[in-house]
Amino acid sequence: MARYDAEAFHFPEHPEPLAVLREAVEPLYNAGRYRSALDAVLERLRTDGMGADPFWWALALLRSRADDPANTEPVTASQRENAYFTPIATECQRCEAYWYSSHVLHRDVAELQVSNPVGLQCQECRYTLCRHCLPAGQSRCPAQGCPGGLGLPVLPTGRPRGRPANRHTGRLEQVLVLWHGQPVDAAELEGLVDVACTWQDRRNWWGYEQRVEPHDFTADAGFALIARQERDGSAGAGALQRTRTVLLGTPRGQRMLFVTAAPEAGAPEAGAPETGAPETGAG
Repeated sequence: MARYDAEAFHFPEHPEPLAVLREAVEPLYNAGRYRSALDAVLERLRTDGMGADPFWWALALLRSRADDPANTEPVTASQRENAYFTPIATECQRCEAYWYSSHVLHRDVAELQVSNPVGLQCQECRYTLCRHCLPAGQSRCPAQGCPGGLGLPVLPTGRPRGRPANRHTGRLEQVLVLWHGQPVDAAELEGLVDVACTWQDRRNWWGYEQRVEPHDFTADAGFALIARQERDGSAGAGALQRTRTVLLGTPRGQRMLFVTAAPEAGAPEAGAPETGAPETGAG
């Protein structure tokens, strides 16, 4: 029987709270500064990787309502779409809409009661349907060969179709972004790296951007720049062989990323350039 939560983060029964994270996030949360609080959580995920406590805070913040009077600094759309939060997202198997379910935050999910839930989930295989895709009067799981039924709680599934997990691991050496049209600023550069290099070790890495003319917006142009860096010593030996390309579409135009792994990470698998595009959450 297939499982539909293979890319989800599975919360332990008794997670260990991180005092240092609580000290950073709780004052911001209590002040209604949810955007800044979520930035602090995101920085923790970038630095230390997955963890129950940062994901717990992330769910609490991502579930916040913009019309809440206490919400003085709402979470942004780009934060909701950040690739670091995909392991705690829940995705509809039919339409690929996704949302952040708060059910896992409840101490006793078995007794959870929700009116008009965003969706229902099979309690055996975690096959999930949003409320718009639920067949009227059907409670059996639609997944082939599964004897389970659709109900609550709805737990994270990850986003295996909407935005698959980055399959590359290891440390980064550098990231080059080629662009034309609207410039890439520091905030966009960080967001692009979040998508292309999720969960990779960023210690001692550096990123930079390079404007090119439209006719030079090619993989060859980026590889030529990296080869020049190898020759002048600003990139490590073998950088060209350790570089993969990722083409990302953004509201500001297309960006071509050249992601160079640190020497100990080895060369990436050969193949066509990876592609991706920003998406909008639903729920």
